[in-house]
Amino acid sequence: MLASLSTTRSEPRPDTAFNRLRLLALTLGSADPVELLGNVLSQTFDQLQDAGHTDNSLAPGCLPLECSFSELDRARLRMDFEPFGAGIAPTARLRLASAAASQIARCQINHESVAAFNNLASAWQAGELSSSARFGAFLGASLGVEKLEELKIYYEVDSTNHCLLPVGLTRLLELVPGALPHFFSVSLSQTGISSRLYARCRRGLHLTGLEPLMTRVGLGHRLPALISTVLRLTDMQFTMPPEAAGLGLRQGKSGFELKVELVTDIALGFMRSPIEGVRDELRQRPVAKRAFETLFAACSEFGKPAQVSVVSVTVTASREPRLNVYLRPAWGLGTPVQMLDEQGPS
Repeated sequence: MLASLSTTRSEPRPDTAFNRLRLLALTLGSADPVELLGNVLSQTFDQLQDAGHTDNSLAPGCLPLECSFSELDRARLRMDFEPFGAGIAPTARLRLASAAASQIARCQINHESVAAFNNLASAWQAGELSSSARFGAFLGASLGVEKLEELKIYYEVDSTNHCLLPVGLTRLLELVPGALPHFFSVSLSQTGISSRLYARCRRGLHLTGLEPLMTRVGLGHRLPALISTVLRLTDMQFTMPPEAAGLGLRQGKSGFELKVELVTDIALGFMRSPIEGVRDELRQRPVAKRAFETLFAACSEFGKPAQVSVVSVTVTASREPRLNVYLRPAWGLGTPVQMLDEQGPS
């Protein structure tokens, strides 16, 4: 007879992440991320072979990788990851991520803004983060059919680098009670450079509290639609609990863009099923819904769906609310499995 069975949790396999990323890119008709980001991806997932690689700030308990859907960027593979493994200090990760982003930019992006992007990266990697820093930096990429369309780095905001933030965006977010800068993203695309300041709502967020900010930046007319969309996603909750919501603000050539982000790990107590909420919201936009379902299916496995980590609602002066959905692929979640004990079969 077989020896007794014991239950343990399997560690997500880095080689599976490589294979599934390539399959995901093929499914979406995107370029191969391993070819375009090969060095930084290989260094990241090689480090994950050590125990404890699920100890990360991007996706705790999972591979430090998320894929995302955007209604405004549906034809591409979009991914964010925490590079270089769990055993590295935040300051070291920030510097390595900055150097990697600069190298990728020089090799993959053909635009005059590469120099400005590299200058920003140099400024952010110059200092030391405080002892309270958690992750240092994340990297992100958006891949088109044949090339890297956008490269992004997310810098953790700390007391030591707060002075690097755009003063205008910082003061605008101060109009929302309890909103504190969390990280700052710089993105470089084939058309130019842009940045966004993210804030955590550490004391919670009341949706009507967005009115002063939205009015100031010319988005006041979008407040009713934004509130309606968030209410549908959260089962009619006007007030988000502490840390369950975040904000992202950037200014482009055509004006300001505001994102309200709902963190499902914290918000599950008041949100309806995140995946069903997204599907219901997209049902009125069939093309977007089909694109989302394609990504969701590619990030899922038989009997094991991808996990929705964040749902964000974005508005601009000229555009109604649109969704971004961040997914933790099923093949990076880790699953309980049955394993034979050391005695083996008898």
